Amino acid sequence: MKKKYLVFFLLSALICFLANFFKHNPLLVIFLNTLLFLGYANLFKEEFNFKSGLTYLPFLALMPIFTFNHQSLVIYFVEFLVLISWYLFTKIKKKSFIIGLVSLVIFLYFTLLSSHIILWPFKFDNLERLIYPQEPFQVDILRQQKEALYFPYQLRLVVFSNLTSYTYDFFNHLLTFTSLENLYRTLTFVNIVLLVLGLASLNKLKPSLKFLVLSSLFIALIPMGLIKTPDTLTQFSPLRGIFLLLIINGFKAEKLSWPIFLSLFILSVFLNLGFNLW
Repeated sequence: MKKKYLVFFLLSALICFLANFFKHNPLLVIFLNTLLFLGYANLFKEEFNFKSGLTYLPFLALMPIFTFNHQSLVIYFVEFLVLISWYLFTKIKKKSFIIGLVSLVIFLYFTLLSSHIILWPFKFDNLERLIYPQEPFQVDILRQQKEALYFPYQLRLVVFSNLTSYTYDFFNHLLTFTSLENLYRTLTFVNIVLLVLGLASLNKLKPSLKFLVLSSLFIALIPMGLIKTPDTLTQFSPLRGIFLLLIINGFKAEKLSWPIFLSLFILSVFLNLGFNLW
């Protein structure tokens, strides 16, 4: 079994390396992305313990999200800290609460850093990228509070307020960003299908892994709603380890047959070529 793991992990590493190479990433970025892919795969390797599970791993190395370049060695360093903290949280049973809390703080920092909401080390320098009521928008809110006579005055103060408008903008940005097209760019069609299956079978994961998935999704989705014009791969990049885990869980839970998987994979290739999303 160890030999089988080694063969498929090395094959996956080679495929990830080549995918980054053909994306014209710098050599250092190619090595870092490949190491991160292997690190996440090794962390979740127990989830591959099902029939033919490892044979899917090389295909996952082709995900566009694992060819993303952070453009900063500092962000790569923090992502490796996230990986190490996740490893400690899932492997060390004692003081798991403290380790889990620390891992959440590191992941939050990684998300804000990779989203460029903050700059290294703790400089909030890009707040203009966030959605918040601008002066013309606030003038319009005040006008609606006075002129929307179809609502009682006290209700107008609630319906037409900065908080209500901010909440609406947040969820509007979030839903727009998590569109099917953006997921195509990040994962490809076959992996989207498996991601949905993995989310539907979330209860089949160990409690520690379920905690990682839910907490990481919650933290990473916040900047997607806060930023005015988020970049697809930039915003999804903190979740590449979580995406890998959920896709593996989708394989495991549904026991996907090879003919179905290959059909979905071929369809993904044609869809990505047809829509020019690669």
